[in-house]
Amino acid sequence: MPSASIERVKVKGGTSYRVRYRVGGREDNPRRGGAFRTLREAKTRRDWILGELAAMRIPDLDLVTAEPTTATLADLADRWKASRVDVADGTMQTYAVALGRLLPRWGTKPVEEITAQAVAGLVAELHGDGLRKQTIRKTVSVLAMVLDHADIEPNPARDKAVKMPREEKRIVEPPTADHVAAVIRLLPTGTGSPSPSSTQPACASANSRRRVCSAATSTSRTPAGASRARSRRADAGAGCHSLRT
Repeated sequence: MPSASIERVKVKGGTSYRVRYRVGGREDNPRRGGAFRTLREAKTRRDWILGELAAMRIPDLDLVTAEPTTATLADLADRWKASRVDVADGTMQTYAVALGRLLPRWGTKPVEEITAQAVAGLVAELHGDGLRKQTIRKTVSVLAMVLDHADIEPNPARDKAVKMPREEKRIVEPPTADHVAAVIRLLPTGTGSPSPSSTQPACASANSRRRVCSAATSTSRTPAGASRARSRRADAGAGCHSLRT
């Protein structure tokens, strides 16, 4: 029975997708249907071969004109941005910043030339320009999303050969005791809550007034103490008035 398949082969510089087909059954030797850098192109050729076999024609590869892929990274980036209607404006701005680092370097690069080795070289270039590891990671992540949207398989930006630069961990030195003491000496004085010793006289005065007012109120309830209450109220004077208000 005629058949066609795709074989994935590791080659220098990436992966190759090779199409094989048989005109007859298992007894027929497999024939070459072409080799491609992307799985999408290989599937297109395989489907065309299966269509020819279904029509009981032997595929004539000389009649197949390979349609050159002229899409550049800038073309793919525009299509990807137009499709991201699911993200907020702030996220899109972050993507735009990453593309601002990618497109000046690779905007005119054809998709076929973007390999894992090329992405690794881009990482080294960005690191050489002084960009930090996290910034480089975000840039490569945006490149990977652009290529995912274009169905580039395998995605060179996600290849294990692409390594992020190593960065030494930053050690934050805590302030010394001398530094802390110097800061304390610079703090303003004479502000804040009063000391307990300064509040004691005021508290004692207030308590005395309360006792006088209480005694004056209690003695005024009996006829015998009415005269004494009047004199004590006169002595308490403004103190009782101030406590009531």
